Amino acid sequence: MQSESKRHDKQDEQPRSDPSNALAGRRILVVEDTLIVAKELARMLKQWQCEVIGPVGRREEALKLAQTETIDAVLLDVNLHGETSDDVAEVLLEKRVPLIFMTGYGREGISPRLRDLPRLTKPLDLDELRDALVGALAKAQNSNRAQPPSHSSNR
Repeated sequence: MQSESKRHDKQDEQPRSDPSNALAGRRILVVEDTLIVAKELARMLKQWQCEVIGPVGRREEALKLAQTETIDAVLLDVNLHGETSDDVAEVLLEKRVPLIFMTGYGREGISPRLRDLPRLTKPLDLDELRDALVGALAKAQNSNRAQPPSHSSNR
């Protein structure tokens, strides 16, 4: 009887405990200069039914994609082959694209003006990564609802 109850509880919990459904179809740019980490991130995102853009490991590639692609969120390594990814982050912020920094350097490795952005510490915990992505996307969606439509024709 107890095992039947446990099985029933597990079935009831599954839809609530799997937030990856919120990621299905989302276009996620992966910017990571360590190839094995980039490939693992792409694999996990595909498992969560995301459309992976990249991965790319160079700042110039990331900047070009940030400026030209339609992106729902970005996983952004702080240090790309010795270069900071600050300018990539600035472009994404201007476009209101949620981003999550990934770093092994801690908060101090991020420029002071960008330190309040979401950050995951390497090595990454996949549950934290999924939760951070779901949270960033939800926050951006709520923020966009609160923003009046832009009628700027300058762009």
